[in-house]
Amino acid sequence: MPSRHRSTLLSLAGGLLLLLCPPALAADAEIAVVGVHVEGLDEEASREAAADLVEAMRGTPGLAPVSPGEVRTRLAGRESLVVETAFLGAGRRALDEGRILYERAEFEDAVNALSSAVGLLGEAMPAATDNRLLIDALLTLGLTHFSVGDTEPAHEAFQQVVVLDPTRRLDAVKYSKPTVDFFETVRAEVEARGTGQIEVTGAPGYTVYVDGRSRGQTPLRIEALPVGSHGVLVLGPAGQRAFEEVQVEAGASTKVSPKLARGLLAETGGSEDERRRQTRQLYEALGTYVETDLVLLAGQTSAGEVGVQLYEPRTGSLSTILSGGEGQPVDQLVAAMSRLPELVNETGGLRTDQVFARSLPLDIGTNTLLLSLLLDPEPMLAQGSVSGSGESTEVARERKGLPWYVWAGVGTVAAGGATTAVLLSTSPGGGGGNGSITVGPLP
Repeated sequence: MPSRHRSTLLSLAGGLLLLLCPPALAADAEIAVVGVHVEGLDEEASREAAADLVEAMRGTPGLAPVSPGEVRTRLAGRESLVVETAFLGAGRRALDEGRILYERAEFEDAVNALSSAVGLLGEAMPAATDNRLLIDALLTLGLTHFSVGDTEPAHEAFQQVVVLDPTRRLDAVKYSKPTVDFFETVRAEVEARGTGQIEVTGAPGYTVYVDGRSRGQTPLRIEALPVGSHGVLVLGPAGQRAFEEVQVEAGASTKVSPKLARGLLAETGGSEDERRRQTRQLYEALGTYVETDLVLLAGQTSAGEVGVQLYEPRTGSLSTILSGGEGQPVDQLVAAMSRLPELVNETGGLRTDQVFARSLPLDIGTNTLLLSLLLDPEPMLAQGSVSGSGESTEVARERKGLPWYVWAGVGTVAAGGATTAVLLSTSPGGGGGNGSITVGPLP
């Protein structure tokens, strides 16, 4: 067949496909709603406030709110990844940077990065059940100080390492003899102080972590702990948790009676800049796993500012802050929903003239609904099973973008004795629209 005839046939086939399966129109921007950061709202009140935000957004052209229930479904099985990304991610990045600088002998910059890592990872301990990154950061910080002759800060860092991990040793093959000897001297000093114990009381059956290691369930006595500060994390069966820094004294028993709360991610930052950083880290992590175009930040700051922002995972950008006028905080947040279209472009992302550098300085511990989503995940049920309420756990989620096609048949166009295959694609529901896939479970 002459090439011009073949090209003509292919063009005709392509035109036929476009007629039968026209490109999808731009879909509405999906915006995840995960509750509000307002002091004093319990989980039920936070759930009602989130429902009000969803309802206020529903029907707005270009916007498609994703309810907290659907967010729970999308995050199912990945809640711990969100928490780890939010509260260990920044510390891990600072640790990695510090290690590289240490290996390059850029010691001053390494100290800055590693000191930052120690602070960030220590702050994350209420949300973590593993403190190996913190120990590694302290060890590398001690090594960096010792490399430039700053023995006092090196001594302090090594001492914390030994208190948190009495089994830690330095490999004599990897490290110089003076470094190993100095570390062993610090170890001997810590051991010479003696040990004490921690007794965790309270309701039976709560899991206890001490210094990032599981030690058993309450009531529990942990013996032979080095003198010094130890982190005690207690986890309940329904997302409750408590964290406490406990000072162990030689030969003494320190009692801990934790008051477990529904939700504890990290100690709230003391300054506005720290709260901005924590807020951004949390919503960046949510955006990584929730699979929506945008995530809604909504709440009241400690200074009384009430506002909403959008976070765009694709670009890592935050929008400008919208306020809703006067009234109670939740009423102001609901009122601000009418202005969200000002922030969103025709492709479902943030408008470039509405991007803002800083997040709202929210208290991450006041969004009780979000804490429940992350720390009290519902069991993942088999797809298609029935919950106690009798409702199916299947959820049909619309996928955005180009239509979802399945190859449904093969037609042929004959020309000059040759046969050109034309693959006809259709959507499952007919009409060339978006298809859907079924995921579980229901929130």
